[in-house]
Amino acid sequence: MIDLKSSIESPVTFEEDPDFTEKALRLIGDDGIFAIQIYESHTTHHEDGQPRTCGGHAQEQEGRIGAGRAPSRVFRIEKRPDVTFSRVAVNPETQRRKSAKAWEAKSVVAKIRQSLDLTQEAFANLLGIGLSTLRGWEQKKREPSGAVRMLIAIALKHPEVLQDAGSKLSPSHQVSNTMKRLLTFFHFVSLLPSVAWLPAAARADDVRSWKLECASGAAVVKNTGGAEVLRYFTTRPEGTPLRANSTCCFHPFTTPAGHPVTAFAPDDHKHHRGIFLAWVEMHGAADADFWGWGAHAPVKDRVIKNRSLTKDGAAAFTAVNDWMAGDVKMLEETLTASARQEHGANILDLTYALKPAADVTLARWAFSGFCVRYPKLGEAVVHNPQGIVTLPEPAHVKPDTNWPDAPWYAATWESETGAPVGVAVVPRGAHPPKTWHCPRSIRMLNPAITGPAAVILKGGQVTTLRYQVVAFDGAVPAAMLNQLAQEKP
Repeated sequence: MIDLKSSIESPVTFEEDPDFTEKALRLIGDDGIFAIQIYESHTTHHEDGQPRTCGGHAQEQEGRIGAGRAPSRVFRIEKRPDVTFSRVAVNPETQRRKSAKAWEAKSVVAKIRQSLDLTQEAFANLLGIGLSTLRGWEQKKREPSGAVRMLIAIALKHPEVLQDAGSKLSPSHQVSNTMKRLLTFFHFVSLLPSVAWLPAAARADDVRSWKLECASGAAVVKNTGGAEVLRYFTTRPEGTPLRANSTCCFHPFTTPAGHPVTAFAPDDHKHHRGIFLAWVEMHGAADADFWGWGAHAPVKDRVIKNRSLTKDGAAAFTAVNDWMAGDVKMLEETLTASARQEHGANILDLTYALKPAADVTLARWAFSGFCVRYPKLGEAVVHNPQGIVTLPEPAHVKPDTNWPDAPWYAATWESETGAPVGVAVVPRGAHPPKTWHCPRSIRMLNPAITGPAAVILKGGQVTTLRYQVVAFDGAVPAAMLNQLAQEKP
């Protein structure tokens, strides 16, 4: 029983759950203030003759009672620095009208969270997003996308799902498991093409309706709605700050919601170029740096030149590229690329067949080779099958600081609109031994075959490197990435 001291003549007490204080602390808003509404079922008296409200309950100031009866008692509660509360009586009818109006003005995301009786922190953690992102959605400053947009669509169409889940979410020990079941349901229905009430953005786009356009200097894949999924540059685009001599790279590559997961000629490393393959130090018939750094091998007249590009399907092509050091062709690259959408993610399948004319040595470096450079937006978090990676940053001049090999690594961040997005790299098939160079500060996912030791590409022989790049909205699709890693190429 909690004593509510107020400005009325006699103290009013009411019966409440033993965890009221804990709940009150949990419901305190960012401004440190919230209101408790007491709905009176009947009144008795203590032995001391003071009034006592029985069968009442406390509720956050959300207006969920709507236009119903006014509460019997309302107290405005303000948290003091010493974690006690000051309480001032408020007119019940005024409070009812105010809270009902406030509820109508709330965003759909806020209503869903409060229907589940979750704090902003708990709801953000369960969705795998930042607290600032959730607050932006609830304040209507930003719009959710991807998996969260699908959740909202289901909630609006089938509120009984949330009502059932909400009734189970109140005890803190049940929150995690119940929400996991709920999100599993959302994922399951997104895979059913017969679920007509899901918005188009939540359903897989049929790659057969995608379109590959081979224009001068680039191959562009567009989805059913005409939005660009990826672009492969065969020549250097004009008007860009790119400092590398070569392109033959992908930018942009986007998520199903349209967020790019690549960065092209970023301010910190203007020779980085989206998704690309190049080594920083090569020795053979000539010495060359096709990466674009120029510190340990020459970059002048070292260019990856596209010889041909052939359309293989609605979203597939083959590019033949010559790695030239002046007039010397160091190796021939045949790239086959295809894109598709699966399980709510865009997947880019890449196979590089490399055939040098003579032996080529790839010097040992912590970085270079196949690389995905992603945007410098928000805070980058790197994941692998074991969860969030907490290893220290690898150093580009110290190969031994690279991270251990794993079936995949992924990075997540918040887009310019605050939406959670990410990209993953899944090596496929047989590769030379490798370690991973994934500095969060530079935003690279780089499975480096030169990390453990120098690598020799034998003249006249084909070395094949296969990768899958996965662009996704929302949390890391770990189960799908594990499945991709286990499939035979």
